[in-house]
Amino acid sequence: MKDKLNKEVKIIRNKRDRKNGIANKVFEYLKDVSLGILDLTVTLVVDHKAIIKKTSYGNVDNFSKSYYYFKHSPYFKEIDNKIYVTPKGREKIIKNSLKDKLNKEIEWNGFWLAIAFDIPEKKRRARELLRRELRTMHFVEAQKSIWVTPYDVEKELLVLLKLWQKDLGGNIMVFKIDKITDDTNLKKHFEIK
Repeated sequence: MKDKLNKEVKIIRNKRDRKNGIANKVFEYLKDVSLGILDLTVTLVVDHKAIIKKTSYGNVDNFSKSYYYFKHSPYFKEIDNKIYVTPKGREKIIKNSLKDKLNKEIEWNGFWLAIAFDIPEKKRRARELLRRELRTMHFVEAQKSIWVTPYDVEKELLVLLKLWQKDLGGNIMVFKIDKITDDTNLKKHFEIK
């Protein structure tokens, strides 16, 4: 019984170490300071020595585990003793900054951002993933495969679409619309006056 309890506590600690680990601290830091996050031509390099100095852990074992998860996560790649942010890591940073942006009250600029897509049936999983991601970015389906939002997330959406392009395939178009006929329900949904 005691061994089982110790094993469960160890599993919980490992999950907490991963959740509260170095990678998440790096994501928060990059979200706040990286001007090139939306420019895919910019290579993001993490100064892991500076992060190690700023990161305080209770003991060496906790730090070692967290640093191991950091270096072996799919978000970072170590090459020649430098740690680079992978495309998947860049996606996570953009999504984190979007969360902050979307949690604020809407300051509607009078434009709707719309996305229309035609993704083939053989890419059904990718299409479902896109729909799920659009929902998290506060898009709503206005009509089949046409989604709209009043939030100004155009730059982030375009970068994410480029990162997902290989998986999505199909035809995807983004529109900035100043008028939608009978947008009463949309305005009501987003609480726009």
